[in-house]
Amino acid sequence: MQKTNRQLSVFENNERMDDETKITVNHAEIQKWAEKYKAKPQIIDSPTAGADPVGIRLEFPVAGDEAFFGESKPSRDISWAEFFAIFEALGLAFVYPTAEPVDPSSAYRFIKREIAAEGGMKNFG
Repeated sequence: MQKTNRQLSVFENNERMDDETKITVNHAEIQKWAEKYKAKPQIIDSPTAGADPVGIRLEFPVAGDEAFFGESKPSRDISWAEFFAIFEALGLAFVYPTAEPVDPSSAYRFIKREIAAEGGMKNFG
């Protein structure tokens, strides 16, 4: 693997971190971060999407989300338990900034755990 200036260090609790971002699979940590910014868990499962897979997202109380989804928003609120069941089923990891984000709705992302394990953050920086 090619070295980058943003090398990640591995932590014992399935987390990785560099100077600007953190990757975790810890449910309590993800929920705490989301709730800090008043985000709610949502599922993306449009019945008209056909073969598109179900996904998850965080809904923040900002106007930008409406622009992203337009008028026909294919997402709905779900419980944290359902959110994390899908999170686990999809094998995701949560990437978020270590500093206060200007816009938390665009500051996080979900990536596949195998990408995170391979140092995939270099593709997201």
